[in-house]
Amino acid sequence: MAERNTIISEFLAASGWKNAIQTHLAGDASFRRYQRISLGQRRAILMNSPPDKENVVRFVFITKLLRSLGYSAPEIYAEDLEAGLILLEDFGDTNFTLMISASVDEKKLYEWGENKVVFPDFDSMISALKLYKNDPSKYPDIGDWSGHLDDLDPFRDMKGGERIGKYIRTLQEAFDEGLERRILSARGTDPVADSPLELFEGAPHRIEGPGQLLEGDAGLLDLLQL
Repeated sequence: MAERNTIISEFLAASGWKNAIQTHLAGDASFRRYQRISLGQRRAILMNSPPDKENVVRFVFITKLLRSLGYSAPEIYAEDLEAGLILLEDFGDTNFTLMISASVDEKKLYEWGENKVVFPDFDSMISALKLYKNDPSKYPDIGDWSGHLDDLDPFRDMKGGERIGKYIRTLQEAFDEGLERRILSARGTDPVADSPLELFEGAPHRIEGPGQLLEGDAGLLDLLQL
């Protein structure tokens, strides 16, 4: 533990956050730990992922890819992949639980993400798939995701591949039947009413991380699961 703390201190110092105040935050369903880093008026989130437990390479790759495509993923201020340390944009403290406790309509929170998950519209999703299918060589880092489905699955029940397969088969059947987009999208949706959905809304709010709501542009699904 002492050695790990030394590594973290050296990482923060090298990143311009020497002597910053560190406040522990709630973790997620992983071996990672999170701390809020404060230095004057500056704030950031430190992701501490023991390299012998979890690899942060996928998280960094996906975050940078999404940002390069114009999506509102959290900014990475500094990283040390070998040490498993990432300094991220601070998500803030507002979450679904606090908003519901403050008498915000729970239904509205879930409606914010309707038709806006990952891709802004159906055409954007299809275009992205066609680009990769037509010339995979231009996107060598995308490749075959099948080996990572269970790692990326927020339900963590080792059934990610099964769910994705069911979803794709459903969409293919709908395409074959010539269904219109509205029915196609509805058929391809498998809602889980009791799950803590991580959705987002367009400006002026965005949701990043586990139920986090942040002022700014439209945000994305929970990246902390990657």
